[in-house]
Amino acid sequence: MLGEGWDAKSVNVLIDLTAAGTSTTVHQMRGRSIRLDPSLPHKVADNWDVVCLAPEHPKGAAGYARFVRKHRMYYAPTPEGEIESGVSHVHPDLSPYAPPPAARFAGLNEDMLARAGARDTAYERWGVGQPYENAETHMVRVRAERSLGLPGQGWRRHCCGCSGANRRMG
Repeated sequence: MLGEGWDAKSVNVLIDLTAAGTSTTVHQMRGRSIRLDPSLPHKVADNWDVVCLAPEHPKGAAGYARFVRKHRMYYAPTPEGEIESGVSHVHPDLSPYAPPPAARFAGLNEDMLARAGARDTAYERWGVGQPYENAETHMVRVRAERSLGLPGQGWRRHCCGCSGANRRMG
């Protein structure tokens, strides 16, 4: 319904029930809700994806894979104020590698509904009305449930090219 040629700047909620996966189609559709509206200076869009998962089916995660592809190029602010792309901006517990376990669905949905209801926080997080610099940077974030167990001194030999015999500490 919100495909090419359809224009309504006041749309601020999109519920994506489609199987669309190409970047052009996704951009066309989501562009409708994220478009600026001069009559709504505090407009922030809520884009929702309905994802079907069937763990017992051989292709039961196909919808999740499509969801991951859709969010690969969409950026959003995290609660910490960083801007990131990918499904982790939808919820920090989501991974691009696999869907969450079914036991987590209800809690994830509750978290996301609460976040959508916090409009003032969304305005603040997005910095609506504030100047910004549109510059992309790359980073890698490693999240671990436990210590990564980095070895004492042996790692320096691999990262800086020196052997233990001629390595200076200090």
